[in-house]
Amino acid sequence: MRLVRYVTLGISLGWVGALFLDALQPEGARPLTGWELLTTGWRGAEAGIWAWFANPLFGLAVCLLLMRRAQAAGAVAGVALVLALSSLATGALAARAGYVVPALVFGAGFYLWLVSLCAMWLWAWMAAYLLDKQP
Repeated sequence: MRLVRYVTLGISLGWVGALFLDALQPEGARPLTGWELLTTGWRGAEAGIWAWFANPLFGLAVCLLLMRRAQAAGAVAGVALVLALSSLATGALAARAGYVVPALVFGAGFYLWLVSLCAMWLWAWMAAYLLDKQP
């Protein structure tokens, strides 16, 4: 179904767009773009910050949708969204692991990333319904 491909592509373009925008600004430091966080964010796992892992799950959800496995995509996108939302607790999670994190200000890239993940989750379940109704 073309609609599934086009909407999935549109949501994916939003995720890609987030890479070019300022996503996070630690207090007293320059803003970090989405790309910088994508290429280094996996290091946060040692501090108990798992939000970065939403990115490969987002990619997996896109692939599953394009393969018409919408229910699986919805489940994967849901896990990705939960992981992404954990970034709102970055300071508390890092403190629990014994790290000190300066105050953080989220930028437009962060919010576009979060909206893209949420949209993928919603779209995957809508696509599951649409694909199920298709003859």
